Amino acid sequence: MKTKLLHLTILLICLYLVACVPASGGQASGAVTAVSPTQTTISTQTIEHAGITFTYDPDLLGDITIQDVPATANEGLFEQLTPAHTWFGFAPEGVQSDASNQWVLDHEAQVLVFNLHDFGSFAPSDARGREWIGKFQQMMAERPLTFYEEVPILPLLNAMQMFQAQVQWLDFENGFGVRFLTAYTQDTVPVSNERLVYVFYGMTDDGLHGITAVFPLAAAALPDTAPAMTEAEYTAFNQNYAAEMTAVTDQLNALANDDFSLPLSQLDALVQSIYIAATETDFPMTVLEPQQQQIMMDTDIFTSPTGDEVLTSLEAGEAVVVNATSQDGQRSRILCPDGTTGNCWLDTEAIEANGIQADPVFYTGSGMPEIDAVVEITVISGNNIYEGPGETYRLIGELKAGEVVSIFGADETEQWWAIECPRNLGLACWVVNDPTVNEPTGFFMGDGWQDITSEWVTFRVPGDWQLTAVTPGMGSVLADWYLGIPGVENDQSIAFFVPPFDQLMPDDVISEQPFAIGGQPGTKWVRGDEGYTSYDYYTAGTADTQAAGAGSFGLHVTVAEADPELESMLDMVAASIQFLPPPEAAETSLRFDHYLPFFQPTYNTLAGLVRYDAGWQLSSVLYPPDLDSIDSDYAPATDQMLSWNYTGGEGVGPGNLSTGALTLTDLTRHTNEVVVPENVVSAGWAPNGLDFAYILGTPTTYELHWRTANGDDKLLAVDVPHSLRVSPNGRFVAFTRESHYGLLNAVPGLYVVDIETGEETQVSSLDRAGYGGSGLAWKPQWSMDSSQLLLYATADDDRAPVPHEQGYVWAAVDGSFSHFIPDSVLLAQFDDPLSSPSNYRCLDVPLLFVADLLVGGVGECQPMAGGGPESSQPAIIALDNQTGTVKSAQFLPDLASVKLLAWDVPGESVLLLQGEDVISYPLP
Repeated sequence: MKTKLLHLTILLICLYLVACVPASGGQASGAVTAVSPTQTTISTQTIEHAGITFTYDPDLLGDITIQDVPATANEGLFEQLTPAHTWFGFAPEGVQSDASNQWVLDHEAQVLVFNLHDFGSFAPSDARGREWIGKFQQMMAERPLTFYEEVPILPLLNAMQMFQAQVQWLDFENGFGVRFLTAYTQDTVPVSNERLVYVFYGMTDDGLHGITAVFPLAAAALPDTAPAMTEAEYTAFNQNYAAEMTAVTDQLNALANDDFSLPLSQLDALVQSIYIAATETDFPMTVLEPQQQQIMMDTDIFTSPTGDEVLTSLEAGEAVVVNATSQDGQRSRILCPDGTTGNCWLDTEAIEANGIQADPVFYTGSGMPEIDAVVEITVISGNNIYEGPGETYRLIGELKAGEVVSIFGADETEQWWAIECPRNLGLACWVVNDPTVNEPTGFFMGDGWQDITSEWVTFRVPGDWQLTAVTPGMGSVLADWYLGIPGVENDQSIAFFVPPFDQLMPDDVISEQPFAIGGQPGTKWVRGDEGYTSYDYYTAGTADTQAAGAGSFGLHVTVAEADPELESMLDMVAASIQFLPPPEAAETSLRFDHYLPFFQPTYNTLAGLVRYDAGWQLSSVLYPPDLDSIDSDYAPATDQMLSWNYTGGEGVGPGNLSTGALTLTDLTRHTNEVVVPENVVSAGWAPNGLDFAYILGTPTTYELHWRTANGDDKLLAVDVPHSLRVSPNGRFVAFTRESHYGLLNAVPGLYVVDIETGEETQVSSLDRAGYGGSGLAWKPQWSMDSSQLLLYATADDDRAPVPHEQGYVWAAVDGSFSHFIPDSVLLAQFDDPLSSPSNYRCLDVPLLFVADLLVGGVGECQPMAGGGPESSQPAIIALDNQTGTVKSAQFLPDLASVKLLAWDVPGESVLLLQGEDVISYPLP
């Protein structure tokens, strides 16, 4: 069976009917220049239809197809109405004109003329349309040549303009507007000719009509198709998106009229020739927000605000929805009885005075029992809405699968429910009481379905499904389940996903409809092609729940062919989904303002400093008792800890290293989350406490990865077996390629990699000689300004070309110097007598580091004792980066029995523990 997975990265660049923002990137804002049309001799043909006239060159644009489309308030894709409009479609040679696409600006040459007053109608997106009309009218008054945001054209599109080039304001016969070149996208992708379009958007002088003209074209400066990119190239492009779009804008602005496949002057001539005559159905009016109203007396519905032609009649007490008034206020436009937004007018005096919204009017036959046990229903599949309790009443709309509506009561038979009217459909709304289409509270109780509850979400599945929790993978985070549907071979899951919801749109959609999941907006896609049908339900509505940050949540099943019965069952499962609210934050005694990774007052504790008004206080917390870890990294910015546990057993990778799961612990909430389930060698936080780097063992190498707070994960480097540290400015990761870890082609040394660009730099040929180590003392140390690195290197035992004693690699990130300073050279600066001839002078940790300056504790160590000195005295050591030698060294004066903790002001003062007090000590 042919199957397709929707996990992770399926992106659809579809131009539907609601504006949305790309996954990332922004609007280009480069300067634009007006382009003067060149004079070209052309053979034109005049088109006259329904009061619309224009001329065009059939040799350039081909045959023309015309279609008049009436207004409708029926909600299609993305809840977008279709206003009354006339569509002119052009078919250049070799292109088949498709009249079904008249309201989708999808790379087809077309001109749309539409009634602007239909954007005062009844669908939720109307408000956005009215807002964009107002924005464009304001823009028309200013006529800018540079735009710093999207040009607000209609129809609304489910994509964003990547840039605007060749901007020019043009007058047409009875109005004016703006033309520009752009490309539409939902993702950050390079611009190519397959996306490039000429767009003109304008309005008539009387404000009644809008014009949108779109012509796909090609430019000599652009490639025909977008180039393929590696992950690193895509990352770089994404991060420099605004600059890339500015460069494209400048390229296109520099082109001449004939540098395009369709000369801009001829397209300009077409739109400038347009004339739109007012017709008998074009009435000046004042558009209102839709209002529910009651009819106070029997009245007729007229076809115009001034005429006497009657369409039908209404009786007193009936409900209407008003969305405009005539200029003199004598008549009001309403939603027509057939559900269209056409011209249906009532005498204003027949409508309830002052425009006050009426209370709901329900069926009052022989009584309407109250339903105490049911507060609301979740719609499982499409359900018709009637004005009364029965199909003999007028059909006024439909509840969509996944919608949640409140119930007020039932009729005397309890076969019909009175519900809160959705989408301003009327004042009395009734749906059938049918458990196969509407799920009231408790509907699944005792019905043989299974309750599934996790830490983040609850849902229900039929009892014969063999649901199994699986290790999160394929883009899922937090949790993933295999549904175990009888008769379905594979490709069935319900899971959290890393990619945001708007990045999951597939390219094989058969049908699409809004579908509320967990009470949040979502989408149901039915997808398919030869040999398969997929049912997909997705939402991003986890922001205020326990699963916040998961990206999106979805249900996905693929079968060999369409299965309506299974589809209905999946509708019910999706409608049952509920996300759990976040737990109340557990009280914690402290949150470190300054972490002390080298300080451990007692066994198995985390230590840090907490800032108070009077200064600093040393505090500690017990290492989470339910976390068995050999190493960790704490982030003061978020009070979270990364830890990794070596599981033992057989090692991983060419060096046979022990690895384990990477766990994120929230010390405030006392929660643990496994973020990488296995094969992690080491990890480290970025300064923001949200992003982190980690090393992942594979059979052939060790990979250095970068993981962002939203779950984006990218490979930074390979052959990185042990040590890493993120720079204080969050720009670089320092790491070592260690000798003798089975990495035969790796070049040992100390490296940095730029997180943004992926560019590696070797700053020293020395590494740690194959002794990786798990503690912070074994890892690269950054100067506070992120310009220099310090790495403790153990004595070499024949693994380097030139053996060396133990000491410090000291190098500049920009490659301007690289030195090795042995311990003996540093300690030789201090010649105070030892207390015992058998002892030796040694350095304590931490060793604080700023550019060209070290501060560390100098003391005595006992042979074979292990660990650092029992006591030490802080000393300051100045280094010469030209020669790699010690310029000066001295003990900090007047100090005894103190412990060096951390910088207070880097390079200027340090924090010391003196007895039980934390003091700040200025450097001389």
